[in-house]
Amino acid sequence: MAKALEAVGPDGIITLDQGSAVEDVIEVIEGFSFDRGYVSHHMITDVPTMRAVLDDAYILLTDQKILRFEQIQHLVEAIEAKDASLLIIAEEVDPKALIGLLASRSRGRGRFVVVNPPDFGHWRRQMMEDIGVLTGGEVIFGDLGYALERTSLENLGRAECVVVSQFETMILRGRGSPEAVEARRAQIRQQIDLAPQNIERDKLDERMSKMTSGTVRILAGGVTPAERRRRLQLLDDALCSGRAALLDGVVAGGGTTLLELAATIRPKGNGAANEGAAIGVALFRSAMQRPLAQIAENAGRDPEATIAAVAKAPGGVGFDARTGQLADMFEAGVIDPVRVTIASVRNAVSSAKLILGTNTLIVDRGDYVDPTTGPARGGGGELLGRA
Repeated sequence: MAKALEAVGPDGIITLDQGSAVEDVIEVIEGFSFDRGYVSHHMITDVPTMRAVLDDAYILLTDQKILRFEQIQHLVEAIEAKDASLLIIAEEVDPKALIGLLASRSRGRGRFVVVNPPDFGHWRRQMMEDIGVLTGGEVIFGDLGYALERTSLENLGRAECVVVSQFETMILRGRGSPEAVEARRAQIRQQIDLAPQNIERDKLDERMSKMTSGTVRILAGGVTPAERRRRLQLLDDALCSGRAALLDGVVAGGGTTLLELAATIRPKGNGAANEGAAIGVALFRSAMQRPLAQIAENAGRDPEATIAAVAKAPGGVGFDARTGQLADMFEAGVIDPVRVTIASVRNAVSSAKLILGTNTLIVDRGDYVDPTTGPARGGGGELLGRA
C-alpha cells in the first residue's frame, strides 16, 4: 500500500480487487490511460508485445468523423516530412482514410495509430479536453467551427511516449504547460467538492487521477477465496488510513496520544457553579484513557499500571502490546492518522451526547440460565461454586 500511495500520491486512484495468485499483485498504470486500443493490428510497431509504441508523438484530438483521407492528408505529409509519429483520437475513421494512413506507413516514413475517444456522452468531451491540456494541444470540436482541413501541427498535442495495445492507450509525459495542467486540476477539485456522492463524483475522481500520477491496481492474493476476501478488507483499511495520514499527518498510536491529551484538559473557571462541568471533564478524561486500558487488558497486563507508566513516560512513548514493553511509538511503527484520531473522539462524543439526551435506552439482555437445572452433575452445585 505504501508503494501504491507513493506512486500516485494523495489524489491518484487506487483500485482494489481479488486476484488469482497467492501473493498480492500491484499494477502501476502511469500517465493518462484509457480503455481504447488501436483500430487495426497493422499499426503495431512492437510485434512481440503486440503494441504500438510512438516516441515523441503528435496527438490529433477531434470529435469529428474522418470520412476522407484528404481531411488529414496535409497532416500526414507533415508527419512524414519529419519522420515523426501521430496518434489520432477520433470519433470514427472511414476505412478509406485508414487505407491512406497504412499506405503512408508502408513507405517507411512516419508512424500512425488511430484509436477511438475514451468514455461516452459529455464525459467523453471532458476527457478529450483533459488530454488536450496534458499534451498542450487543441481539441478539434466540430460544433465550435473547427475544421480538420485547417488544422496544423501547431494545433496538435505532444507527448514523450504513447503506448497503444489492443485494449488500452497510455499517454506518457505530455508536453502541456504545467500552469494549464494545474489550473485544470483546480477546476476538477472544485467540481469534486460540489458533486454529490454518486457516479458523477466517481468520474471526477477518475479524471483527477489521470491528471496527476495515474492509477494503481492492487489484486489481493490468497490460497482460498475467503482468505482473499479478508485480505481485500485489510487492504481497504490500509488504503483509507494511508490517505488520511497523507492529508493530515500521524500521531503516536496505541491510545498514547489520547492519554497525553487527556492530561491537558481542565475545566474552565472555579467554583460550585462549574461542579457539573468538572464532573463532565473528569468523565471525558477517563474515557480518553480507555483505549490504552483496553489494549493493555487484551495483552494480559494491568490496565491501571500501564496507564500510570505511560503517563510518566516522555512524549510519544507508549505501550507496545507486541512486546509488552514501553517503546517510542514512531520507532515501533505504532501510529494513527490524525484524521482517524479526531474522528474517533468526535464520534464518541456524539454517541455520549445522544445517550445523555435519551430518556430510555433499549439493550439486549442475556437470557438467565438457571445453573441448577438440567442433568444432575451434582445438582448444579459445582456451577455455583459449591463443588
